[in-house]
Amino acid sequence: MIVVPPERWEATCRFYREDLGFEAEYVRGGEGAWLAGYADGPTRLVLATPEVVSAVPAAATVGAVLLLEVADPAGSRAALIARGVQRVGALNEQDGACFFELCDPAGNRVWCIRYPAEDSEPHSPEAASSDALTGDSSASPKRSA
Repeated sequence: MIVVPPERWEATCRFYREDLGFEAEYVRGGEGAWLAGYADGPTRLVLATPEVVSAVPAAATVGAVLLLEVADPAGSRAALIARGVQRVGALNEQDGACFFELCDPAGNRVWCIRYPAEDSEPHSPEAASSDALTGDSSASPKRSA
C-alpha cells in the first residue's frame, strides 16, 4: 500500500493507470479521503490517502521503491518514452539484472527490472512480460511479482 497525500492523489492514480498500464479494480471515497486498488496481471497495488481507514497510516509514503519485473526493460523503457511518459531513467545493468527507474508523483520510485535467470538462461516472455508497459493487452500475466 502506498499512502498518497490528497493533493497528489489524481496525479499518482493517473501515473499508475495511464503511464504504467494498471487497471483500476476499485476506487472508493471522496473529498480528500480515497482508497483505490489497481491490478496488472497477478500484481496488485493499493493507493490510499492518509487515515482513509483505520489501518492506513497518518503520514504519506515517501521514498518507497516498488519493483516491477518485466521481460524486456529496454523495450519497456522505449515504449514508455514513445508514449510521452516523463522522468524515465537510464537503463542500468548490475549483477546480471537490467532495470530503469521512474518516479511517481507522490515521490516514490518504481524500478522496472529483469532479474538474472538462476539457470543462466535468459528470462522468457512466458516468465514475465512487459505488456502493460508496452501497450500489448494479451491474456498472459503482464508481470510476476
